[in-house]
Amino acid sequence: MPKQSAKGAAAVAMYRRNPGMTAAAISRALTLSPGVVRQYLRDAGCSPALRWTQRGISKDGVLRLHAEGHGSAAIAAIMGCPESSIRAVLRRAGVPPKVVHPPPLTEEQAREARRLRREGWSIRRIAQRLGRGHTAIRTALRRWRVPRIPRQWLTPADKARVLDLANSGHTIAAIMAGTGRSEQAVRRVLRRAGIQRGRPRLDRSRIVALLTAGCRIGAIVAETGCAPGSVYRISLQEGVGTAGVALRAEELLLAGRSIADIALLLEEDEAKVRRLLKARTNHRHWRDESGRGSARAP
Repeated sequence: MPKQSAKGAAAVAMYRRNPGMTAAAISRALTLSPGVVRQYLRDAGCSPALRWTQRGISKDGVLRLHAEGHGSAAIAAIMGCPESSIRAVLRRAGVPPKVVHPPPLTEEQAREARRLRREGWSIRRIAQRLGRGHTAIRTALRRWRVPRIPRQWLTPADKARVLDLANSGHTIAAIMAGTGRSEQAVRRVLRRAGIQRGRPRLDRSRIVALLTAGCRIGAIVAETGCAPGSVYRISLQEGVGTAGVALRAEELLLAGRSIADIALLLEEDEAKVRRLLKARTNHRHWRDESGRGSARAP
């Protein structure tokens, strides 16, 4: 049997044993691309309806609730499934998505937006202050014809003042208050001077190397300065580190592999593989009991 045919048969068998598995999970277990796995499933006649049935989603029920005027979020709450699954059912049924326009600003919000704009606030800061979108703020200001504030170029003295405050340890907000300039102008001066504020950019290769070396997430966060969630996400995506190895082990276990085979494939001890699988099971039980997360794996 050709190599591709063998992998295709393995992908179809894995999907039929567990219709809840996604093409991405099968591709990671068989070291294939998700597009190739989807093509194998389509050729074998494996329909997404099998996965919907496994999750307790009825296509006719979704269409009936949608015809009654319920949104995707309400249908997901009624059926107890992720909203993304409801959107997928409606999309495959040819139902166009509903475009929901947020209500316009109230008189009080519009008055506050005009006041802040006259004081020199940017559209972005006003939107963050009022908790509304940029388009709603612009529409409200255009309706009352609030004049636009011309761009104020920073003089050499202003730039020197910004750099002095930054070198003294002041934050972006403190520099804005001390100079009276916008956040974009302050960040532009700092960026051109090579001064970084906020979290540093992710060095993915370095994080992967540290995870491969066996470093814990807390130690990597302390060394690189990035967020713990970013390190955890890279660990899952690259299949390295404790989180990545646990996810690969769980996928292989769902594919019908034994603990000994999983330990051999992942080049890990059997005791460690058992410990990681137990930790993922305990985490899933805690998440289900506390009502956190969605149907996808953490």
